[in-house]
Amino acid sequence: MVMNPMAKSIDRKEAQRIGANWWILLLVGTITAIAGLVILSIDWTVLTLSIFLGALFVFKGLGLAATPSVAGGSRAWNVILGLLGILVGVAILAPPFLAALSLLVFALFAGVWLVVWGCAHAISATSNRYLVSYWWLGLAIGVVSIVLGVLVLFDPIISLQVAVFLIGIWAILTGVSEMALAFEVKQLPEEVAVVEELEIKERAA
Repeated sequence: MVMNPMAKSIDRKEAQRIGANWWILLLVGTITAIAGLVILSIDWTVLTLSIFLGALFVFKGLGLAATPSVAGGSRAWNVILGLLGILVGVAILAPPFLAALSLLVFALFAGVWLVVWGCAHAISATSNRYLVSYWWLGLAIGVVSIVLGVLVLFDPIISLQVAVFLIGIWAILTGVSEMALAFEVKQLPEEVAVVEELEIKERAA
């Protein structure tokens, strides 16, 4: 889930709609973190790691496309990024990609997607820093993704062990951040209700 960079405000009804989907973000974050632990604990080949990562991208893309923007407004930002994640995952899982697979191709593919994913999260989080108190979680997800993606792209001829470590760390940190954000989203309706009540009292005073 990312924050719509075009959103302006959130009312109580919108907050309830967003908050009702907190469990999707929690589910995606939990599975992503678990996937990271699995990645770090198994001896992978390039082929098996690519298949696992492709499936993870598809899952995260579906989860992102299914959730509304944290900051309200149009969910197009989430849908577009989610569909991109699904397409990347499907492309990795496609037989032509797997047949031509090498560590170099895999590293370049994973590095580019980590940077794209990270930039989207960082931009949306920064754009909404005055709308939501937990914007820094999205920024953290973005920065971590960008840094790890750049590390992979900077030296694409990396060992499989290094690729596994970087991707595993990315999945764990991203998953934990999404889990924390899920509980913040769950509390969003209550926070918006308190703000609206205070505004009503100020106008009545």
